Amino acid sequence: MRIGYRGEVDVRSSQTPRDREAVVRVTGGRLGVSVAMLLCVVIGSGCGESSKPVEPDTGLGWEHTYPNAQDGPDWSRQGEIVYEDNGLVCVDQIDTSKAGLWVLDPATSITRRVSSFGVTPSWSPDGQHIAFATPWSGSIFTMAIDGSELRQITPAEGNFSPRWSPDGSQLCWAKRIGAGGGVYVADSDGNSPRLVLPGADFPDWNPVAPDTLLCAKWEPEGKGQYLVGVSVTTGGYRTLLRTFRPTERIRYPRYAPDAKSIAFVSLSGGPDPAGIYLLASGAFAPLALLPGHVEDCCWSPGGDKIAYLAWDPLVFAKENGTIWSVDVTDRNVEQLTHWWPSECDTARGSPAFLRAGATHTVPVRSDRLPGSN
Repeated sequence: MRIGYRGEVDVRSSQTPRDREAVVRVTGGRLGVSVAMLLCVVIGSGCGESSKPVEPDTGLGWEHTYPNAQDGPDWSRQGEIVYEDNGLVCVDQIDTSKAGLWVLDPATSITRRVSSFGVTPSWSPDGQHIAFATPWSGSIFTMAIDGSELRQITPAEGNFSPRWSPDGSQLCWAKRIGAGGGVYVADSDGNSPRLVLPGADFPDWNPVAPDTLLCAKWEPEGKGQYLVGVSVTTGGYRTLLRTFRPTERIRYPRYAPDAKSIAFVSLSGGPDPAGIYLLASGAFAPLALLPGHVEDCCWSPGGDKIAYLAWDPLVFAKENGTIWSVDVTDRNVEQLTHWWPSECDTARGSPAFLRAGATHTVPVRSDRLPGSN
């Protein structure tokens, strides 16, 4: 079985998202097996059938991947975390009233829903607006935190992972589907878009040097990846870190608030384990902060913690697929979000060991729990 990356199409590849749907559907932002494929393997239903993904003008517009309950956290300067919630109430069931973009206050654990749809959200510097992408189609939007002022920034051309400039006047994002893939920059209202670095992904803006972006860039011929700093003005870049194997991937690089270090997620495929790594300014090699199966990462405003998604497709536990934080100094972890209460419809015939909250026949191994070393 071939596995594809949800919403992260290799800009070097000519294979279309529709081609990938025949094996594993390209969905909102993460490596995973679709529910339809999973049920085909487990209970033999729906095998050989093709299914076109739903692409409504509003609403969810993506197919959730169990066990992804939440996704895509971003921590504001004001201390709140915006994230995606897939509305997952059972392995093959979602509640659309619970899905969308949510905001969490970590100090009180109070959450509020700000949008019924959206992926890869990002806070504006003043904490008053959120940039995000539409699932599947990849159109960048911005909106006020009360849901008003919704504005389309880019066409639906495979654009994801928007990030704001330090003064909020510009946006950058990654174009992952079709021709002209790479990292783009435009005014915050969408005017004057331009390609800054072809073949790059996962941009982040330097908080103290507004002309510099941080990106992951593919090495020619797919031999590995670079972590690069690129000039917004000239497009010139310098290499900060390099991988040497096609299976090693650098994802979600993020500057610390003081820009003195960089956090990023590394996918296993080389001599070092997967997990969150830190690269200090001027250092030649990163240090492992949190080995394990994780995705996404973002810094707290004080630079003392990093939020991340604990995600392992082989673990059926409610601690999995949720957002956690890790203390940069003592490496203590804390769970920030949780699954919705289980609402499995047993009449639909979901296997008992796949139901959220059920007693699983697949044992949870302690060495695979989120945050474990």
